[in-house]
Amino acid sequence: MKFSLLSHPDCFQLPDTTVVNVISPDGEILDTFQNRMSVEGRYGVHSLQLRALHKGRELSVEGSPYAYLYGQNLYTSNDLLAALRELLPQVLDQCVTSPADADVQRWMSGDISLARVDLYVNFPCPEGVTAKRFIRQIARQLIERGVATRTFGNTFVWSPDRGRKYEIVFYAKGPQMRAKRSLKHFPERSRLLREAENIVRVELCLQVEMLRQLGLNNASDWTQETPRKIFGKFMRKLGIVNVTAGSLSNQELVALPSDRLKPVLALHKAGYDLRQIYSPATVQRHLHAFRNLGIDLRCPNQLESEVLPLLKLLSPKRAVRGAPKWMRSNGYAPADCKV
Repeated sequence: MKFSLLSHPDCFQLPDTTVVNVISPDGEILDTFQNRMSVEGRYGVHSLQLRALHKGRELSVEGSPYAYLYGQNLYTSNDLLAALRELLPQVLDQCVTSPADADVQRWMSGDISLARVDLYVNFPCPEGVTAKRFIRQIARQLIERGVATRTFGNTFVWSPDRGRKYEIVFYAKGPQMRAKRSLKHFPERSRLLREAENIVRVELCLQVEMLRQLGLNNASDWTQETPRKIFGKFMRKLGIVNVTAGSLSNQELVALPSDRLKPVLALHKAGYDLRQIYSPATVQRHLHAFRNLGIDLRCPNQLESEVLPLLKLLSPKRAVRGAPKWMRSNGYAPADCKV
């Protein structure tokens, strides 16, 4: 997450940081910036990055409020404004000077500019399926769409328009947390890692241009229902449906609503490229017909032993609903993050 507090010149000044001046040819100081200051969060696991900009008129804050406040971001909350209100006093304590009460009241009411917001949902892996295999299936289907993607380690990134407005990231939460050295300071690290072990996280990263387009570039624009609605909207953009696997069966042919679709399915499952057989308009018509049946023919037919039913596995009903009681009762997660 990245957000900014705005005020008058010299309102924000950070201690012990390098100052950069923008100077005109005549020697006039046109603008002033302070380099980043890192502020360690609870248990030393996560940090916030603060920077004073534009002669102290703006304080830029980057990092996860929940990770900073609770020492973990496996489980958070839908209440973005409540998290910022809890974080704000600790951020302002880092400044050399105290802002006016009117400014603080304005920020606490939600007048906070949002430059990036990250929303997520955790999905459990089905029994016998690793997070790596789960993500591999997602990548195999989405990579056929012709949209920019990136893959590294146990992470797959869907990046329309090179991520200028938004990205959707799929990654294995367990390996990501195990690799974080600072997590060794978390009081119940082993228990937390067990919670994350078979979790695939789907994270929606909204950039400032998309936030403006959605009318959500100010913290006061968000309610507790906003994250659910926005996440669902962008997941539907992916259009994830099932893919075909194994050899053609009579049962599959009988289930088709039209005889004209039978040769199309037979050719697809035999490994033929439909674009080499049908005209572009006919291919699009067939793709649309099968998509209405919950089948994506853009993805090549797979071995039956490898395919996973993503339409079912990524359904809202399977999402992890909240933090377990032991985390909430010990203050490791927000109290409203309930299962």
